[in-house]
Amino acid sequence: MKLVLGGPPRSGKSCLREGLKQALRAIPGAPYPYVITACPDGEGAWFQQTVERDPGLAAACKKEYKSAFTPEFVRRIADSVRDCALPLTIVDIGGRTSRENEEICRHATMGLILAGDESKVPEWRKFFMDLGIPVIAEIHSDYNGKEDAVVGVGPDDVFRGTVHHLERGEPVADRPLVAALARYLVLLSLLEKHKIPTGTWGKGKAKTVGHLYREVVDGEAEVKEDADGALIRVIRVLAIDVYCQAPDGAVLKLVEDRQEFKDGRVRRRTLTSSLAEKLKMRENPADRTAVQRAIKEELGVCAQRAEMGGQTHIARESESFPGLQTTTLAVSWTVWIDPSEYRPEYVEVQSDKSTFFRWFVNSRKEERGYRSPRMEYLDFYDRLRAEAADWWKKYD
Repeated sequence: MKLVLGGPPRSGKSCLREGLKQALRAIPGAPYPYVITACPDGEGAWFQQTVERDPGLAAACKKEYKSAFTPEFVRRIADSVRDCALPLTIVDIGGRTSRENEEICRHATMGLILAGDESKVPEWRKFFMDLGIPVIAEIHSDYNGKEDAVVGVGPDDVFRGTVHHLERGEPVADRPLVAALARYLVLLSLLEKHKIPTGTWGKGKAKTVGHLYREVVDGEAEVKEDADGALIRVIRVLAIDVYCQAPDGAVLKLVEDRQEFKDGRVRRRTLTSSLAEKLKMRENPADRTAVQRAIKEELGVCAQRAEMGGQTHIARESESFPGLQTTTLAVSWTVWIDPSEYRPEYVEVQSDKSTFFRWFVNSRKEERGYRSPRMEYLDFYDRLRAEAADWWKKYD
């Protein structure tokens, strides 16, 4: 991953560069952030730390090292960018969309725009677009601000937000925006290193890189290299069957009807369980507290009774994130809700979609009453063997 840090002058690029470097180094397992200083202004990778320790020495060294933007300098830096094969390289260029910077950035793979003057952002977008470099972050530098604002990753996979008061000599690695951006860069570097075809994501049934990032940030998934060096996504899922006893004695089972996305897409899935909820990495799948949270978040109801069934591991390529292998620990639960909480339809509203659930009358004799854990355990594996393809969709 070769990331160009660009933007207009006096936006704080050198400060952000150093903050990102320190934030990345604090993340366990993150690749080392190698920095290429691509502007002959005398501010090398050493500059920020020197300012913190001895501002006078930093100023003297900068004056000594500052040089002209010569053709020889441009060729040397451009060659360094082209030849660098490290997993995560940050290229800090000058504050102008010049021919020299075009040559330096020609072999970069991603761009980040930091702008104090937001009216200059379109100029930098065009700079990167003309070079065929996707912009993965647009950050507003608010020098007089009092706090950061993290907007997050949008449907276009661009990270956005505001970082406040970037000042030489002041540490910024622990700023909320810098820390969140560092985590996004680690994810992108892993996806690029393993040649995951993210260009196909966000189309059809596939989700976006932003979706994956939110899973990681929210603690619903982990993206890591396994013992063999392959990149995998690890998730843990509750498969919950929701039942309700009707006044006439009939047993009603809840099923997912459809998902309506904000972009107009409608997805219908034939699923064996009522709903599936990704567990937080810190949650215990055998604890009914996680079940209560799941049905409260998705349906707005509480479990009157709940019992755990079986569990299994599933490993295969993700349909939501094509090219990325996913390992899933799936745990089944049976839940009954109080008849007073019955509604003909339930809707879970999320930022990108709404999921609709409805009831149907369950005709199986053994389900006309409360199902024992043993019955649920056997039924879980029977359904897993018979309907593995449909079952997987739920946890993807």
